[in-house]
Amino acid sequence: EIYIVSSGYREIDMATLVRCNHTIMSTGTFSWWTAYLTNGTTVYYNNWPKPNSVLERMIKKMNIS
Repeated sequence: EIYIVSSGYREIDMATLVRCNHTIMSTGTFSWWTAYLTNGTTVYYNNWPKPNSVLERMIKKMNIS
């Protein structure tokens, strides 16, 4: 099923997304939290951050996993 939610309130949007079975993520923190709180499969694109970039080194240094 597909639902389109246009509440205009981020709290309602987050609550709705967390109730979904799966998540398609972007690089934003909103989708990161949604994926973290959802108990399904998370789809995320490859090659971000760009290999050997400053951002990749920063993330590795922070040891986020």
